[in-house]
Parts: sequence; structure tokens; C-alpha cells
Amino acid sequence: MTPNRFVRINLILLITFLVVCLSWQQQNAFAAPVGTDRVFGWSAPVAGPVLRLFERPAGPYSAGHRGVDYPAVKDEPVLAPSAGVVTYVGIVFDRTVVVITHPNGVQSEVEPICPTVVAGEPVVEGEPLGVFCVPKTAYALHCAGVPCLHFSIRKAGEYFAPQVLLGGLSPTRLLKW
Repeated sequence: MTPNRFVRINLILLITFLVVCLSWQQQNAFAAPVGTDRVFGWSAPVAGPVLRLFERPAGPYSAGHRGVDYPAVKDEPVLAPSAGVVTYVGIVFDRTVVVITHPNGVQSEVEPICPTVVAGEPVVEGEPLGVFCVPKTAYALHCAGVPCLHFSIRKAGEYFAPQVLLGGLSPTRLLKW
């Protein structure tokens, strides 16, 4: 193989790779706009640092932490993380949960909450969903005795780190080819 032909083949492979990557980026619902650290239209449901990070479980029924926890105080407003429609308000196990389905098929969930919204109600980013309420059960120990709000995100039944949409994940770095 001549050196020029080798260069041309590598150039074609590189261009093909870039075209595929750019077309995937266009379809990727989780890509942050250039110059931002979070996806436009997504914010945390309460202010404050993350107490406990997302831990991907090994399997669907394995241990893990399928969201992030934020410190919260009783009656603190809990805000919609993004625009969507409230699709569930109710008790799961021993605490009240609010689920929002967003236009891109992502579902977000906050708990425990004393809701002021009802299923079927449209919400916009930053709109109050209710207030944080401290459960009187074992869940109160969920964050090592600190009252906390659990926030999770899933798409097609698969949970993923909320920082994908909120920012805060380390950027991907490519290795030399």
C-alpha cells in the first residue's frame, strides 16, 4: 500500500467517524449546548450540594442508588426540574412521589414531597410541585439522619445520573488513536 493511499484511507475513516459523531450529537437528547454546564431547560429541584451521588446498580434488582439526594428542610419548595406533564402523584412504599414525563421521553421523580400538583397537570421548569416533607418512617434515615430530597431520572425504564442533564459530570476525554 502506498503512503498516499494509506493517508487517504485514514482521512476517509476520520471523516466518517466525525460525521457519525456529529449526527449522533444532533439526535442526542442529553447533549448540553456549547458553553453551558447543564442542558438548557433542566435544573435541580432544590438548591444545595448533592449529599449522595448516583450509583448504577449491577442489574435491575441489584443494590445501588438510582438518583441523587439533596439536603432539604421541612416545607422547602420543591421545583419542577424541567417542563413536562405530571404523570404520577402518589405513595410508593412509605413516601409520596411526584413523577413528571418530559417531551423527550425522560421521566423525573422527586420524593418525599407533600405535592400541590395533580396527575395530568403540565409544569414548566422551576414551577413548584409541592414542599419537602420529612417522612416518619425508616426513609428518614435515607441520608444518614439528614433530611434529604431524592431526585431521579430515567428513560425507557433505565435510570441514569441526573448530572447528565444538570451538569457536574466530568467531560469525556478521548485517548490518542
